[in-house]
Amino acid sequence: MNNAVRRRAAGGLLLSGVLGIAGCALLDGGGDALAPPGAAPAPAAPTPFPPEVAPFDRAGRLPLVLDHLTYLEGQDGLFPGRRLVLLPVAPWVSDPHFKGTSQQWKLDVDGSLPLSLLAQAEPSGTLDAGRTRVSLDGASLGDLAAHVMRGVDALSDGARASFAVLHLVLPPLSAGQHRIEVQTPGRTQRYELTVSAPASLAPGLFRDPGGELFALQGPARRQVPDAQTLGALGFAPADAVASASPALGMLSAAPPVPRLREGAVVRAAPR
Repeated sequence: MNNAVRRRAAGGLLLSGVLGIAGCALLDGGGDALAPPGAAPAPAAPTPFPPEVAPFDRAGRLPLVLDHLTYLEGQDGLFPGRRLVLLPVAPWVSDPHFKGTSQQWKLDVDGSLPLSLLAQAEPSGTLDAGRTRVSLDGASLGDLAAHVMRGVDALSDGARASFAVLHLVLPPLSAGQHRIEVQTPGRTQRYELTVSAPASLAPGLFRDPGGELFALQGPARRQVPDAQTLGALGFAPADAVASASPALGMLSAAPPVPRLREGAVVRAAPR
């Protein structure tokens, strides 16, 4: 996890492991701003990250699914070592004897974080994605068959089972109110989300096939220009995850992060 701004000087901030610098500008850089990028064009329709390519292929999603089913069962939010928000799992997933037919959550979400959604889980290992409808703000996410993952070993009702799951990772949402709804025969789970404007860069980096690094700020990606800027932001090269072009293409492009140096002085950018 990145460090927060730790030192202040001359009405500005001395960079020393910075995460929460989204609303700052370099004092000596002629206005190179780290302020949140302008509204980025949204995709024509809501679309999850592609499930067949890094970073959210099977290898990338399996630890998240196990978090939902096993390690962080019944919990939600941003956890150490994770770079996205785990949305809570419907009670009938963890308790096969649960008799309720609907569940609703109201959640506050940081605007720079992707969302991990376990929409359905079947301990029998048989799952028909066509029987599940997932929508974002009333718009269907369409055919989700490619997002089904089978052979997930976890406990069900105290016994080991090989689950089939329907699991999605959604890109960060724009600031404001959003609703995610999951409908299966006879049951509905609904997430009412209040997404905040990004106050910082997300705690993780994407690395494209050419080795370029990108930080997330809101629903946009911003290139990190060099190693010194990387260090001034409090990141290490190991924080970057390999990401295929189709996944990066889900994120709108915003201006690069300005070049930063350890000890550089920044000021709050006007809003």
